[in-house]
Amino acid sequence: YYVLKNGGEFPEVDIIQSVGEVLDKATREYVESAFSSKILDSYSSVETGLIAYQSTTSDGKYEISSENVILEAHRNDIFPEGDFETVVTNLNNFTTPIIRYLSGDVVKIISDSIQKITIPDHIESIYGKYLDFLVHPDGEIISAHVVKQNLTHIEGIDRFQIEQLSVDKIVITVQPDKKYSNETEEIIRRLMLRDLGEEVQISIRLEENLMAKNDYRKFKVVSSI
Repeated sequence: YYVLKNGGEFPEVDIIQSVGEVLDKATREYVESAFSSKILDSYSSVETGLIAYQSTTSDGKYEISSENVILEAHRNDIFPEGDFETVVTNLNNFTTPIIRYLSGDVVKIISDSIQKITIPDHIESIYGKYLDFLVHPDGEIISAHVVKQNLTHIEGIDRFQIEQLSVDKIVITVQPDKKYSNETEEIIRRLMLRDLGEEVQISIRLEENLMAKNDYRKFKVVSSI
């Protein structure tokens, strides 16, 4: 953002490695244009470590980290053709073994030999949670992790989604669990106003089945328009 805003040239970078949440197309292109460098993404989980990665020769596909994990792709009949749930076994953790862990991630695989359960040699793409930056009324950029972390650890929340409709209006959709209460809502407002400022209007709405109302291929945890 700083480089593009000020028109300066950043020192030459050979490769940028991205980790964490999946980058959407616009963000990836934005970063690559700022640094005039190619992004190579890696796919990991806290439980199993590195699962797959892009390389300079993989043509955008993800190669499986076969020395670290066994990755199984499980076909789910409700998914479109080519989409699979991932089940991971870690090969290097002998203290607390992770065996056939259903990660909750969905990946795309294109192959002529796909079965109900298959062990792929590569992944075409990964669907994941997307996180946008938020924009403060004074023009400052706010990391989405700031507001995401607020809601992640509050008791009474099963799932959530944050949408910034304008610079001074944010809507938080919450799928509550049985511990949700008026106090939960007060905590949400207090934390969000602390980090975003009193000039931002916070609206909270409840949805009983939030995940079912979102296409996992487009799902955004934090979205700003």
